[in-house]
Amino acid sequence: MRYLLATCGTGGDQVPYIAIGKHLADQGHDVTLIGNGAYRHLADRVNLPFVSIISPEEDARRNRLRQSSGRNAGRSGIPNLIADIEPVYRELAQRIRPGQTVVLANIMAMGARLAQEKFDVPTVTLPPSPIVFYSPHDPACWPPRMPGFLRGIMAHIVNRGMDRCFRPALNEFRKKVGLPPQSQPVRPWMFSPDLVLNMLPDWFLPPQPDWPPNVHSIGFMMPAVADTAPLPEVLEEFLAGGAPPLVFSYTSGISAAESFYRQGIEAAAQLGERAVILAPDTIALPTALPRGMLRLPSAAHRRLFPRAKLAIHHGGVGSAAAACAAGVPHFIVPAMYDQPEVMRRLTRLGVADGLVPAKFTAAAAVPKLRALMESASVHSHCREIADRMQRENGLNRLTELLHEFQHGRLKASA
Repeated sequence: MRYLLATCGTGGDQVPYIAIGKHLADQGHDVTLIGNGAYRHLADRVNLPFVSIISPEEDARRNRLRQSSGRNAGRSGIPNLIADIEPVYRELAQRIRPGQTVVLANIMAMGARLAQEKFDVPTVTLPPSPIVFYSPHDPACWPPRMPGFLRGIMAHIVNRGMDRCFRPALNEFRKKVGLPPQSQPVRPWMFSPDLVLNMLPDWFLPPQPDWPPNVHSIGFMMPAVADTAPLPEVLEEFLAGGAPPLVFSYTSGISAAESFYRQGIEAAAQLGERAVILAPDTIALPTALPRGMLRLPSAAHRRLFPRAKLAIHHGGVGSAAAACAAGVPHFIVPAMYDQPEVMRRLTRLGVADGLVPAKFTAAAAVPKLRALMESASVHSHCREIADRMQRENGLNRLTELLHEFQHGRLKASA
């Protein structure tokens, strides 16, 4: 079978698709990933054929724009998604073989839905984020204490806002490729009518009554291909030289990153804890760190987090999944997109606490970090979730559902 995988966005959007692509390629399928060229090296690492829809230079430009947008960083993503419609559609159109192709697409890769309509190619939507399943029935989607009737109003406003943002561009491109205008709301149109696979487990994102009827939850895409590299020797020596450290890891694409690291270093020093600071070279930090701290540009979360005392991160799904699998508590400083929701969900599960970036200071963080480290209840919940994840295999469940889907959908198309 030929599988075409299409995804837009940052590393957190690319890595799950690389894991899926490698898994399918290992089974003997013809697989091509269409994605962000800044992450081609991750696909190359596992010999996965890769086609870029944007260059590393364009990705860097988008990151600079997002950083300059500050608290409004999410708004800069809308023009990017619109700009990616045509290249996703074009690359898919060139590679579709009727009767032999299945498309697996991120919900943000809207060119895939257009290709599905144009070429009648079987298409599976695989959203990597909880935010796309927002529902007024799920209180974890919304700020705490928001009443149910207000959640319903807000969901309606979000839907209308998506229509205003995307429908004009979608209809302009639909006309260009000979498709009729899009009349229904963008949501739920973004979900494939064939099959939707939720890449999050039910215990993290419980199904809701207003979800599309063809959604199946498969769980986290573990192991993450990007985390297969061994830890650097200097980090191995550091870990062997003392108690498990606090690990600080953050997205570098926003202006709050430098403050996160500086306040985190101060908090670790006040607690007297060792710390690993995973900060890209673009982040300006003091050259001389306090005793017992090590700075590196990056390290494999799946290998490092099991040896940590706490994982302090931005709330990306990949970081959250790695910390859950490691059985360590999370402290989350959510920056944008779905990260506040990830923090709410993990806090409700009893394994996390956090602060918004504007309130993340060493003085405010120290008591919360200490409470996480000392809480028997938090550590018990962390062990329960880690044990649960040991029993789950999202990639195997994906394979089972794709087999069932192909058997029914492709046979009917013949």
